[in-house]
Amino acid sequence: MFSKIQFLEDTSTADCGEIPPDTFLIFRDGYNLPSFKNVEYIDFMEFKNKYFGIHANKYIFVGLNRIITPQNRCDMVFDYMTSMTRNIEKISIDTQPFIGEPWRVCFHYDITNQECFNAPYSYVLETEWKHWFYRTINDCKLSAKNIMNFIKNADSYSTVPHFKTSFAFYDNDDESWYQEAKEHVLSIHYTGKMILNNLLKLCNKRYDLKISWDSYRTDEDFKIPDNKLYRFVVEENIRRLRIYNSIIGFKNELR
Repeated sequence: MFSKIQFLEDTSTADCGEIPPDTFLIFRDGYNLPSFKNVEYIDFMEFKNKYFGIHANKYIFVGLNRIITPQNRCDMVFDYMTSMTRNIEKISIDTQPFIGEPWRVCFHYDITNQECFNAPYSYVLETEWKHWFYRTINDCKLSAKNIMNFIKNADSYSTVPHFKTSFAFYDNDDESWYQEAKEHVLSIHYTGKMILNNLLKLCNKRYDLKISWDSYRTDEDFKIPDNKLYRFVVEENIRRLRIYNSIIGFKNELR
């Protein structure tokens, strides 16, 4: 039985159920495409130029994580793909629930007509996420614990493996260097993201590391010098890892 949202190691294995006339598969490069008869395949960049002239009974999207981004989400084509086509069956197929910040997972649920998060726009979830990221609130509906309550009735399926990345700290006598680096970054940058990213860049160079906000995706066992910045980055990585694993581990018992 097929699901409206499918996170698959191999996207060519997707099961999209019955294929009615006028079914269109919209894709981005870099994904293995499933092979369906009587389906028209359209690259998303081409689709953007012709979507208003299409009469569709079903849409299959492959690679939505790279189709909708924070930079282009206000394009008119996405109003068409969501609010203007609630009456059309849609399926989202991807290799992972989100890239970047976890709030982006909402695009899969919105485009497949599953209003899980009680948020009319992605900006609502993004704003809540940023407050949680900067620790101005103590909880978020996207946490590993809370997100299950919002997607519990969603029609989704996954074959993607869990991440098993681990982080461990070791003591280091480098506090004076760290304070100087922090003061330097604070003197030339004014936004939270710029401060964090540039201090992280200096720390990585100092210790010959490549720690990032997405290090949890590597399945590595990291050994990291103990300072406040790395503590913050590791905490964020663990948050994202738990959210990611919760989403792909979700099984809808209604399926």
